Amino acid sequence: MADGESLGRPQADAEAILLALAGGDVRFLVAGGLAVQAHGYGRVTLDVDIIPRPDTENMTRLAAVLRDLDTAAVDDRGNRLPLDTSHPESLALGNYFLTTRFGALDLFNGPRPDLKAWTRLDEAAIEVTLSGTTIRFIGKDDLLRMKREAGREKDLADIAALTELDEASNQDG
Repeated sequence: MADGESLGRPQADAEAILLALAGGDVRFLVAGGLAVQAHGYGRVTLDVDIIPRPDTENMTRLAAVLRDLDTAAVDDRGNRLPLDTSHPESLALGNYFLTTRFGALDLFNGPRPDLKAWTRLDEAAIEVTLSGTTIRFIGKDDLLRMKREAGREKDLADIAALTELDEASNQDG
């Protein structure tokens, strides 16, 4: 699987994307580099990674926001592909690298919709206020688990940095 940040897409305006999703009443959790930032390690990320709640009503709202954002899918070589939002439930299957008018957005769902797994992630999530809007980010333990599973060099660096932050915090407290 290609690394979503290396597909030649424009860098994400994370605030604009997250506020558009929240404004469309889409339930989602932020993962990836933005979640790493939310947990205290300031590193650069070029895209917004989300895990949308995989129920039909939410996926319908997500499809509407994606249409409003002029969204197209991108293949592993960076080629634009049509994104069919006429069957929103299909957006809950698999992972998508997307490009929007606000830059790169990735949907991470796994191989099949799993509302129980999403609910468990949501229960452990943290909240961050962005321009007066509450945005939910996956919890640190889940973030570290996902980073370990991905195993890429940048994921291992994120794990090391977050672990070092925890150790420094424990020594100070």
